[in-house]
Amino acid sequence: MNKNRKITILGCCFAFVLIMFLFIINSGMKLKYDMKARSIAESVRKNKAVEFKTFGVKISRLKYGYTIYNADKDVYNVVYYAKWIEEEDPDWFFVRVELTGSKLIFVDVDDSNGYAGEKEKNIKKIISVPSSPDGKKSKWVRVDRIKFHSIISTFLWSALFLILIMLFLFNKSNIKRLFNTFYKKIINKDGESDKSLIENSNNNITKLEELSQMLKMGLITDEEFQSKKMDILEKM
Repeated sequence: MNKNRKITILGCCFAFVLIMFLFIINSGMKLKYDMKARSIAESVRKNKAVEFKTFGVKISRLKYGYTIYNADKDVYNVVYYAKWIEEEDPDWFFVRVELTGSKLIFVDVDDSNGYAGEKEKNIKKIISVPSSPDGKKSKWVRVDRIKFHSIISTFLWSALFLILIMLFLFNKSNIKRLFNTFYKKIINKDGESDKSLIENSNNNITKLEELSQMLKMGLITDEEFQSKKMDILEKM
C-alpha cells in the first residue's frame, strides 16, 4: 500500500471517528434532559389522547424538539411535539416541561397547539431556533447540543466527503478492476453454465456417432451398442 493511500485511509477513519464522537456527544446531551422530562410530557399527551378519543381524534407519539436555558431564571424548557392525526393538514401538539437547577427539578408543564398545515420538516426548522418562550427579552440559549454544532457538522461531513473522493482517485484502477471482475462473474455465471451444457451435449453426440461407426465396423455387438447408447443418453 503506497503512502498516499495510507494517508487517505487514515484521514477517512479520523473523520469518521470525529463524526461519531459528535453524534454521541449530542445524543448524550439530549438524553440528559429527555430522561427528566419525557415521562411528564408523555402523561400530558396521554391525558389529551383520552380527552379527545371520543371525538375520534388521535395524537401521534411525542418527538423530542429542543432544550433551552435561561441563566437569569435558572430555568430549562424541554419541548416536545406530536401531530393531531385527524386530517391531512395537521395541527401540531406541543408540550413544554419546565425544569430548574443542576439536578433538573420539575417546576411546571403546559401544552399548546399551532402551525396548522405545516409539514414535520418545517416544524423541525421552526423549533431548531426557538424564540423566547415567555415573549420577553430574557436570553434563552439552546443547551442540548455542542456549540457551533451546525458548523462543525458541516465541516466534518465535507471533510469526509473529500477524503472519500481522494480515496477513490488514489485507488481508481483497483476499484475499476474489482468492479469489472465482479461484473463479469455476475454476467457470465449463467452464460458459462449454458456454454458448459452445450459442450457436454456436443461431446455426447460425438460419442454416439463414434459408437454407431464401431457397430457398423463390427467392433462391438448390437447388445454392447444398445448398452453404451443408453449410458450416454442418461448422461444427457
